[in-house]
Amino acid sequence: MTPSISIERENAERCLKPSELLPEQISGVLNACESCLSLISGGPGTGKTYTAGELVRVVWELLPLEMRDRYKIALAAPTGKAASNLQQSLTRATERVESFPTLKAKTLHSLLGIRENDDEDRDADAVILVEDLIIVDESSMIDVKMMRHLLKAIKPGARLVLLGDKDQLPPVEAGGLFADLINAVSERATVLNRCLRSELQGIVELSRAINQGNVQEVQDLLDQSAEGIERRPHDLEENLQEIVTYFPYLDPERTRPEVLLESFQKFRVLSPLRQGPWGVEALNLAIAKRWKQRIGTREWMAMPIMITKNDRSSGLVNGEVGVLVTRSGMPHYAFFQGREVVDAVLLPPYEVAFCMSVHKSQGSEFDTVWLVVPEGSEKFGKELVYTGVTRARKKIIISSLEEILVGVLGKSSRRFSSLSM
Repeated sequence: MTPSISIERENAERCLKPSELLPEQISGVLNACESCLSLISGGPGTGKTYTAGELVRVVWELLPLEMRDRYKIALAAPTGKAASNLQQSLTRATERVESFPTLKAKTLHSLLGIRENDDEDRDADAVILVEDLIIVDESSMIDVKMMRHLLKAIKPGARLVLLGDKDQLPPVEAGGLFADLINAVSERATVLNRCLRSELQGIVELSRAINQGNVQEVQDLLDQSAEGIERRPHDLEENLQEIVTYFPYLDPERTRPEVLLESFQKFRVLSPLRQGPWGVEALNLAIAKRWKQRIGTREWMAMPIMITKNDRSSGLVNGEVGVLVTRSGMPHYAFFQGREVVDAVLLPPYEVAFCMSVHKSQGSEFDTVWLVVPEGSEKFGKELVYTGVTRARKKIIISSLEEILVGVLGKSSRRFSSLSM
């Protein structure tokens, strides 16, 4: 087992490049160097994973050469998509670091050895992680039970860094632990507030107004069609006619898989509901039907899908999004980011993913997001709208009746754990 290392603050400061980092990013790196537990929270474009990359670089550069072969780093996230995003971001951040090892991100279930349909408590409680530095993204999605498993698995002296957005939707299960930890251990927490991506400024303004529950400002931004923000009448048929124009047709036989994946990552419809005419299931059926009508009869077709159940044999996990290729209307094969092509007969359960639930979209980003906020969304509160809006890189389109949107913005879905009491 690798002995724990201590990092002197002044040594860490010498490794940092103040001209390339904001003061709060520097604070986040130094907190993580000095503490076994640290947290970094921020909205889209605030540089959470870049800050984590700088942390990894500093730790690596300060490691004695004889320890580098033994020092282990783990990257993890609650979903496969979020894990993949974290891996890509950290790889970019460390690509110039000399002799740095290749990092492979995992889902938290995989990292902790928790198997679906097994006794989760038994599996997870038997695990002690060998890693010396564990970085977990999308930590706002971690419920109390999973957080307990994670904290219990950390070996003495290891560093745990939790990244996330404290203002996103709380976990489906119990607790809003990440947000509560930010408050409970504020001396170890860093909140990044400045958006570093100019194309996101309109979306950032809207998300800030939503987070503050400022209904009038939200309405003004929507009515004025501020940069990157559009509003649509809450008319199902009218919405569907426009939505299908955003999904392209590319011939799977003549288009590389990575191009198909990228094309379907440019746009997504999000809904908070599963059932009903504005729910995920009905919208997927309606969009698929109109999309096929629009592109006409084709022997080969490609469409977005999402895995709905973890599968050990293929390594595919619940929530992972890919592209399914059909021939003469029959599933033929599928592919996912960073994976081998999968024969359709070997796929675990999946669903068409022209539309995704807001909850399932966490950890993903799309150039354009069409967010529907129908009747029934009020139970989720403003965090639902905030999460949907912050999935958009360049443009957010919102379709909702005014009274429903006002009702959602006036409520919070935040659930408090005992840490906040």
